[in-house]
Amino acid sequence: MSRRSLVELPAAVDPASPFEEFDFAAFADVFGGTTITKMKAGTVVYGQGEPATALFYVREGRVRINVVSALGKEAIMAILGSDTVFGESCLLGEPARVARATCVVASELVRIEKTHAIRALRNDPEFAEFLLTRSLRRVSRLRGQLISQLFDSSEQRLARILLALANRRQGEWQETIIDNVDQEDLAQMVGTTRGRISHFMNKFRKLGFIDYNGTIAVRPSLAEIL
Repeated sequence: MSRRSLVELPAAVDPASPFEEFDFAAFADVFGGTTITKMKAGTVVYGQGEPATALFYVREGRVRINVVSALGKEAIMAILGSDTVFGESCLLGEPARVARATCVVASELVRIEKTHAIRALRNDPEFAEFLLTRSLRRVSRLRGQLISQLFDSSEQRLARILLALANRRQGEWQETIIDNVDQEDLAQMVGTTRGRISHFMNKFRKLGFIDYNGTIAVRPSLAEIL
């Protein structure tokens, strides 16, 4: 199967280097069980507790992964951008979703049914490499978040999250807009209060690191906080 179309990989999350986009049309012809869907902002991809029967790939857009405790406390585990995989724990035998996935902005997702993905993993080395690479990137990011949680200040953690959400390109710094992410979302991700987030956001704006008026415009100078 040919994977010839080149796209750019967001460097805030991964190094800026081109990758060959996986040919899902060719994959579907061989293994089936694959659908490509465009979803509006706010669309719930799957809910917490629902049967885990498929994994998803973000071709374009942004997806929020959040979990709600039995007492109703909510926490955002991640906000994933393009070229990321989620829901893959179903391949490990997870019977139900432990979190909810929601499109933050209009997104294009690829859904691959669990049984078809397992068959492809056993028979298609290209798909196995595709899935392994993106899963390992998730692990690497989670490790970085853990280290940041242990050693960085709340202000530094916020800066790192904003830089990651901006999907900046290494060597091609541009002002990047983040929309549909509010201060409550950022507070959950940083692990602090909304008041502290408001304080830091105002500080970043005064220093010229960001513009903030509903949407967030991130500038390269924000990296100075780190």
